[in-house]
Amino acid sequence: HLLFSYVYHMKGTPSMAQKIMAYSLQRKARTVDERLKFILDGVRRITYDPTVLNQDGWTTAKAESPEGVSGGAFLIGRRVIWHRYEAIVIAFVRDEEIGDLWKAIWLEDHDTFDLEADELQE
Repeated sequence: HLLFSYVYHMKGTPSMAQKIMAYSLQRKARTVDERLKFILDGVRRITYDPTVLNQDGWTTAKAESPEGVSGGAFLIGRRVIWHRYEAIVIAFVRDEEIGDLWKAIWLEDHDTFDLEADELQE
């Protein structure tokens, strides 16, 4: 609960992420386990919600043609195999420090992870 409050009030937290966090904390829970499930569901939702990603600077719409050497947002929708599991690229961001990053989501459990250009090409 305290971590959620900290992240909620951090400068730069996307407004939709704040709404998702507030909703997951305010839902009526019958048990502690149910409360934990609501919180974990909220955290998971924040990692792939298109509005949150857009507000955080990610592109979620596939580009009509490749952008630059890496392909950029053109790779959104691409199926990738990472650590022997299937995933789909759902977003792209150009980070000045790290370089191009893609967010992918595992098809099996809907957890998300980030890939750098060299990882995406493997």
